[in-house]
Amino acid sequence: MLPIIDNSTTALLGMAIDAAAMRQQALAQNIANANTPGYQRIGVNFEERVNALMDGTGQVRAAASSELASFRPYFQIASADGVGNDVSLDTEVAAMSENTLHHQVLVKALSKHLALIGLAINEGKR
Repeated sequence: MLPIIDNSTTALLGMAIDAAAMRQQALAQNIANANTPGYQRIGVNFEERVNALMDGTGQVRAAASSELASFRPYFQIASADGVGNDVSLDTEVAAMSENTLHHQVLVKALSKHLALIGLAINEGKR
């Protein structure tokens, strides 16, 4: 039986919001350890892996929810050489600002998507 409402868009937006939240944690951790000798910068791996879901036109192709489970974001060491502390405070603060905007856009997109689903459920009546 086919689902009435495609859940992949909602799931992908949810994972992107999770990735943005995780990225904020990673950036905060990097800033907190900016002066720690030997600290290795951490990041979040998500967007690079989601690129595998892109079709030839740059659009995200439809994917089953079970397939999306393998694309969950995760923390990773992001240091260039793995030696010493390569955290730049200015770079981390700028990335945090950019990530905050990204998170806000994702939340707004999810809200609009869910409003559209709600409108369809209510047959266009408010």
